[in-house]
Amino acid sequence: MNNQPLPDTDNPQWTPTDVQQSSTFDALPATLRETLSNRRRGPQKEPLK
Repeated sequence: MNNQPLPDTDNPQWTPTDVQQSSTFDALPATLRETLSNRRRGPQKEPLK
C-alpha cells in the first residue's frame, strides 16, 4: 500500500524560498491582525450526539 500523500495542485508544499519570503503575524497591519484575532467559531448547529 502506498502511504505517500497525493500532490495538491491547489495548495502545493512550501519550498524553503516560500518560507523565507513569508511574514510573521506580527508583521501584518494592525487592522488585519485585529480582524483575524477576533474571529470565533459560530454556534453549534446540531447536538454532537
